[in-house]
Amino acid sequence: MQDIDSFIEEVRREKLSLNDTDPIMMQDLKKASASKVLTKYCEAMGFSKDDAILNVFIRYINGFLDSVSNVHIFRCREKVQPSRWYYQANEADILPKPVKFTPKFGPEEILNKDSQGHVILRKLIRQYGADSIADQYGIDRYKLKNTIYRRRRVTDGKQMFKALPSYHFVRALRDVIHPDYWYIFPEELK
Repeated sequence: MQDIDSFIEEVRREKLSLNDTDPIMMQDLKKASASKVLTKYCEAMGFSKDDAILNVFIRYINGFLDSVSNVHIFRCREKVQPSRWYYQANEADILPKPVKFTPKFGPEEILNKDSQGHVILRKLIRQYGADSIADQYGIDRYKLKNTIYRRRRVTDGKQMFKALPSYHFVRALRDVIHPDYWYIFPEELK
């Protein structure tokens, strides 16, 4: 059996190895972690070293999370283009340009306010029908419908989305809906 230090180093190298199918942002986080500057990188994005987002990034890098939640991507949207979470490293050449916007809303609004992505999705559903879009893009039709439907929150009666678009959902529709639009509200577009 090998000593604990070499075992830790081997596991660390394996976790931080760069993979072409990693999202671009995952590679950025892995590079920052491997260089031991992940905390500084988060601080450069405007988060304190005590912010919960650092723990989320560490869990994401180490494979405990399949993706970063919409709320956390939203919190990073001013410093990191949301599309970087949805395009893989081997797709960097087709990464769309960032959408210019003026932030006017906080992360709590992502749960109950229509993003530009929702607006475009509703237009597509009106034009082609939900079942047709689900079939064409390989999305479960119930996930598609739950992404646009709202329900009342029990605590305060405020309406909120049944589901936010998942990593796979955004990737499936990225050719017709720019991934940045899921994190930008129509009122914020320039």
